[in-house]
Amino acid sequence: MSADSLRERLPALDLAVRSLTRDEIMRFVDVVRESATAHHKWPLEQRFWFDGTAGLTLSREENDVVRELWTRMNSALVYAVSGEEIDGLIDRPGLFAGLDRIGPRWQQIEGQAATVLERTLGGDVWLGTIGIWNALCADLLRDRREATLRDDLATSWSKVRPSRPVSSFAS
Repeated sequence: MSADSLRERLPALDLAVRSLTRDEIMRFVDVVRESATAHHKWPLEQRFWFDGTAGLTLSREENDVVRELWTRMNSALVYAVSGEEIDGLIDRPGLFAGLDRIGPRWQQIEGQAATVLERTLGGDVWLGTIGIWNALCADLLRDRREATLRDDLATSWSKVRPSRPVSSFAS
């Protein structure tokens, strides 16, 4: 699948994350914590999906899309918990705010998102992002993964939102 085809899936995945509630995001923390002791097809030493895991190596262009997905997920999580667009938080005026704008845009977004999410939900939020991230990657790369592995990556999502799978946002 081409990087352009993968990129076309990003808006639906963005919508899926933006539709989460604060309580659901925190439920991901609990579900991922509980899954550490469960048997999964996905290897526990690779709990967080990344290039090369489970024998799937991505092209540079595909990796760029996955990188964009990570940034968009963080931005969407901020929206889900605060109702604010990350751009508005980053682009605020002032000298000290200008210091936050040093570096690539994706770093600015991820840095601001980390601040908002940890302040709002606590440091454990990152444990919950494992379940969200894995489900997003399983859906993004659904044509390249076998069904049982895809389902296993999406286990946390299906426990938190059984009636609203990630793929339903693409419909």
